[in-house]
Amino acid sequence: MAQMMNCIKFKPKAGSHDALYKAIAIYLRDYPLPETVRLSAHDIGDGEHALIGFWGDLEDLADVLSNRIDNRFSDVIKPFVTPYPSGDEFQSFSGPGIDYNAFLESDD
Repeated sequence: MAQMMNCIKFKPKAGSHDALYKAIAIYLRDYPLPETVRLSAHDIGDGEHALIGFWGDLEDLADVLSNRIDNRFSDVIKPFVTPYPSGDEFQSFSGPGIDYNAFLESDD
């Protein structure tokens, strides 16, 4: 199965960075992700931040999403973000990894 990536972008409210990342740390401590997941946070400029997760496969991602309906990560950080002009608090995207080596011709 293909590795999956998902990204959630958001704009932290001014002065909320410490509280935001503390809330994230507490959530991840109390609700740890599977060992197959790598999660990282990034300041991507223009006041935006992104959390990027790399999942072992689609099943890992779907399992976490379906089992945390009542305790969603986005609900935990929503109080610390400024909505985009569209009114949405977050922008997100996801997709499968691409094995670029599969595009190399075999020397056999």
